[in-house]
Amino acid sequence: MAWQSALVVFILVVAIDHSHANHGYPSHAHMERFLSRDEATRVMFESLLDRLERQEVAFRQLQTMVAETSKETSTKNQQIEHLESVLCEVMDKLREKDGQINRLENQLQEIKRELKAQRHDQVPPGKAVLKHMKSRANFKIQQIGKTDDGTHEETSTTDDSKPKVDKRQLHICKRDVASVAFSVALQNNINVHDHETMVFGHVILDEGSGYKSGDGIYTAPQSGVYVFTWSITAGTHSGGHDVYTNLVVNGTPVGGIDSDSDASNSGSSTGVVVTYVDYGDHIFIRTGSTGSIISSQSAKSTFSGWLLF
Repeated sequence: MAWQSALVVFILVVAIDHSHANHGYPSHAHMERFLSRDEATRVMFESLLDRLERQEVAFRQLQTMVAETSKETSTKNQQIEHLESVLCEVMDKLREKDGQINRLENQLQEIKRELKAQRHDQVPPGKAVLKHMKSRANFKIQQIGKTDDGTHEETSTTDDSKPKVDKRQLHICKRDVASVAFSVALQNNINVHDHETMVFGHVILDEGSGYKSGDGIYTAPQSGVYVFTWSITAGTHSGGHDVYTNLVVNGTPVGGIDSDSDASNSGSSTGVVVTYVDYGDHIFIRTGSTGSIISSQSAKSTFSGWLLF
């Protein structure tokens, strides 16, 4: 574009110098006469002017494109700054989460160390039950030794470690433990399905009022070591079948039996479980298969239990 402008200027200067040599500035008519002398120069001049106009239009378009590009670049820069800000916030949150994870891992390690130490110091289950039994027995003896006004009676001893307890006190203690017992039975022959709670409708004994004949669940009226026993007689069936039942405490089976029968003979089994239960625990018999169960005078299906101590 620069060389084209220089060529136009050169042509004008030549025309002006020629007119100046004749003592005056070139007029329009003089320029026409000058340009008509060389048709090629006239065509070139017009071509140069046309190119100049096109270059001007292109230049303005380029300016517009540059302005739009600058605007888009500014918008992109703002978006980049926003994304950088969001990225910084995310990185801060990740560092915070890393700190929380580290603290939780430290707490987990501390809990594992405590559990490991407890396992070393833990009393075996059998000793734990004996310890609980001993504490209950001591508590009952202390309660019996109290007078009506809350003071303790003096007891004579043969040595420093064995206090003497009279037979009357032992009788009271035994009577207190034996006051919790129940025994129930099926009223009729029944057909059962798998995972079904058996309802023993005939209540033979319920000292402590723990059994509910409506749903078959025994609720322990006090904490302690109990003896539970149940007898199930499976009825005869074509081809023979087994009836499986479980003693369940709070939804967890703690014992089970298999009452086997065949096409011509019924089969009876009895289960016995000694376990510690807390006040309010639910104990019941649950089936583990389908089948028929007999309950008659000659083969009664029962569920019983009592507080041992």
